[in-house]
Amino acid sequence: PALGQSADFTGSIPSVAPRTAIAGKLATRTEIVADRGLAAMVTAGSREAMKAAIAMYEEIVAGGGWPSLSGKNLKLGASGPDVLLLRQRLVTENYLSFESLMAERADVFDDSMLGAVMAFQTNHGVAATGFVGERTRAELNITARARLFTLRENLPRIEAYMAEIGRAPRLNSSHGYISYAVFCLK
Repeated sequence: PALGQSADFTGSIPSVAPRTAIAGKLATRTEIVADRGLAAMVTAGSREAMKAAIAMYEEIVAGGGWPSLSGKNLKLGASGPDVLLLRQRLVTENYLSFESLMAERADVFDDSMLGAVMAFQTNHGVAATGFVGERTRAELNITARARLFTLRENLPRIEAYMAEIGRAPRLNSSHGYISYAVFCLK
């Protein structure tokens, strides 16, 4: 059987966020998903995707990374400099287009930001609420250097996992095993 992700649980690389108790949902679950039409998290293109992500984060780190967000909670309709900083942060990782910074009200938490925040939350194992509270802020404030380190550390694991899949005789296009603890790329 294939293992994958259900709609109400998310999987991502182990977080390097502080291990203190932070409010908010964080869940990982493995489930059999054969013949459900869900995409595998590790595919033939995973190695190239990982290398592309490493190159992107190397550029971000070389450019100085990103600033930390303040402790202010943000949600749809909020406005001000904290929202603009969040928008810049989401642009840096391509959750929003660069052009969104040129919007007349780039300092307003609009629907496009809501979708970007929810995508970020999903990719980082946080319940996709669109609300930027303590748990989401902790993930956003992990440095680009730490993200790059995690990607580099996981590349050999992806390569080894892909080699193992290639040696497994019972796997075919509709059946496979997926490991959530490996990585999650948007």
